[in-house]
Amino acid sequence: MQNVKKISVNTIPKVHKTAYIVGSSIVENLISRKEAALMSHSSFLVLIDETVEKLYGKTLFQSLKLAKKRMTVVSISPSETIKSVDSLPFLLKPFFTAGFDRNALFLAIGGGVVTDIGGFLGSVLLRGIDTILIPTTLLSQVDAAIGGKTGVNVRISETSLLKNMVGTFYPPTAVITDCNFLRTLPRKEILNGLGEMVKYWAGWGRPSMNILAKISKGVQMSDSELCSIISLCQQIKLGVIRKDPYETKGIRDSLNLGHTIGHAIEGACKTLSHGQAVAIGLVAVAKISSYRGILSVSDRDKIVTSIESLGLPIRVKNISVDEVMRLMKMDKKGGTFVLFSAIGKIKTRQRVPIDIIQRTLMEVIV
Repeated sequence: MQNVKKISVNTIPKVHKTAYIVGSSIVENLISRKEAALMSHSSFLVLIDETVEKLYGKTLFQSLKLAKKRMTVVSISPSETIKSVDSLPFLLKPFFTAGFDRNALFLAIGGGVVTDIGGFLGSVLLRGIDTILIPTTLLSQVDAAIGGKTGVNVRISETSLLKNMVGTFYPPTAVITDCNFLRTLPRKEILNGLGEMVKYWAGWGRPSMNILAKISKGVQMSDSELCSIISLCQQIKLGVIRKDPYETKGIRDSLNLGHTIGHAIEGACKTLSHGQAVAIGLVAVAKISSYRGILSVSDRDKIVTSIESLGLPIRVKNISVDEVMRLMKMDKKGGTFVLFSAIGKIKTRQRVPIDIIQRTLMEVIV
């Protein structure tokens, strides 16, 4: 085991401390890591991405079996369809059939869909049991698994999906990030994660565009370099969450940069990934900020061209502006936006006139 970094973050002050562990070759040594607290639990409840199970299941389960605990495994296809209120009975039944108690440990192993669902299940099983998230995609390692928010979707029609509208604040016991998972990640999933990473660059000025370009182009990186980049993104997000764990002060709203429009576009379009939708949302926010007169045209154009240079989309086809507007009205953020004042600087809880929103949507929806 090498290049392991660990920090503990009190994501919800005076209530729960989460250990964030980033490194390489961690998975095959899970049981030997005392800080993961695996040995003290009565049984393991495992929710795993079926692709991850095929690639890494043997190594993962051999490691967990060293603890000599009863283990119940549910393998799922990670789609927005399964990440739904309607899927909860299907996901819960195997665990209750096998039986468990409050000293059980829930492990969610997979990308953002799996860690979102797993975090939610861990928070509601017996009103909450210890939960460990093991994110395996770039998106989940830099964003979805970080910060203690869980969520499932609600589908209100055949064409309309409301993202993460049912969920909880429930910090996991640990988030274990093994950067080796990224070595087998398809390019489309790398781009999916880049949609959130470019959000950090646009809103916080880091990581650098040079680093993001290397990831986009598939430039080989050392374990140490890759882990440092992932850890940096986690630290940006956690730095915000420490100041506003329950989203009550308007500080944590900053993490929704690009998401107000991005989530609505994702809900209306069946072909875009989350990261792609966020990228288009960032383009839209850059345009809105420019039209509001708070972002320079040069910074707006730099944000748009930088996103496009990474291989991310800057517009979407075959969806309705009216449908996106309708979904935005149901957004949890009350109709406000996070806008740019410069690259690396943002303003939260901004109201935007409807004519500017409609003008912008007509430019990114073609």
